[in-house]
Amino acid sequence: MIPAGVLRVVVTHHPFDVPEGHGDDDVVGRAKLAFPAIAECGGDVFLSGHLHISHITHSVERYKIEGHSALIVQAGTVSMRTVAWNSVSSAQPEQIDSKGASTRTCTPL
Repeated sequence: MIPAGVLRVVVTHHPFDVPEGHGDDDVVGRAKLAFPAIAECGGDVFLSGHLHISHITHSVERYKIEGHSALIVQAGTVSMRTVAWNSVSSAQPEQIDSKGASTRTCTPL
């Protein structure tokens, strides 16, 4: 059992959400089945690659799961094979306050 207050990060190649302009075919297969199960286990951050662009959103934009919100982070690229500029993302989880609220941040650099 993972103790309460520990940040739970799920890493996948294909994203659980995509930025505007990308179709649902870029979302990881069976995401609508997998996301609720992972949310029930306490997934806090979903980190993925595949698209080679930086994008950050909250899970409530796509998945309506009562009482659960997670960051969905699309990493950038360091591949010279793409037309995108190289990019890096930095995630810095912050402390959870006495009421259990977190102010996690994730900022593309």
